[in-house]
Amino acid sequence: MLAMEALRGAEVARQLLARRLNVGTSIALLGRDDGDIAILCECGRDDCTAELTLTSTAYRNIRRQGSWFVIADGHHRLVTDRVIQRNDSFTIVEAR
Repeated sequence: MLAMEALRGAEVARQLLARRLNVGTSIALLGRDDGDIAILCECGRDDCTAELTLTSTAYRNIRRQGSWFVIADGHHRLVTDRVIQRNDSFTIVEAR
């Protein structure tokens, strides 16, 4: 059980790091028109290098929810993530 908790802790840390990187790299773009921005997948998997494209408006709306993460389709964890929305480009999940 401790090993599983340690793995989950590392995954959460990677999720939060991806979110910080996304916010930092996109902050200058958020004030612009509704253009597309590229962000990193926030799934937390150690081998994930997926890049996602979404509008700056969509990104702003997602960031208003502190427990929401933007991930590549199929990257959600059945036990800990609740799918909020899916589309062709990305999936929004709520971390539990």
